[in-house]
Amino acid sequence: MRKLTKFIAVLLLFVMLVSVISGCTKKENEVSSVNGGLPYVKLKCYIVGNLPPQSDLVLENLNKMLKKKINTELEITELSWGDYKNKYSLVLASGEDIDLIYTSNWCFFLSEAKKGAFKALDGLVEKYAPNAYAEIPDEAWDCVRVNDKICMI
Repeated sequence: MRKLTKFIAVLLLFVMLVSVISGCTKKENEVSSVNGGLPYVKLKCYIVGNLPPQSDLVLENLNKMLKKKINTELEITELSWGDYKNKYSLVLASGEDIDLIYTSNWCFFLSEAKKGAFKALDGLVEKYAPNAYAEIPDEAWDCVRVNDKICMI
């Protein structure tokens, strides 16, 4: 149950970031009349760790809600605890289109940010997540800046 709670928390974080990232997509997408004419976006997300049992059911239901409300779906790929140290940098270096990926101080944030692996979020956070931007203290934003650019939320 604890793993499922953590998984749901990670998914909620992804949902929050959807508003920031969906405006950055380069893909030409179909437009739906159901949700205000928003273009369909399928976000490719990588998480670190093993997905708990029944996470596919949670993701299926989340995708139904996202599709209905903002014409978006998540495709989640896990980098298991046994593989993430080897695969994390390879995924980012591969050139594959990735919309969201988990990172932290213990999970290659600084080394990958210095290589330019993450899109700078300056201006995007303020525009698409103004409440989050206002609530997060400047000291916290300073911790996620690399070369004076915000690289993660």
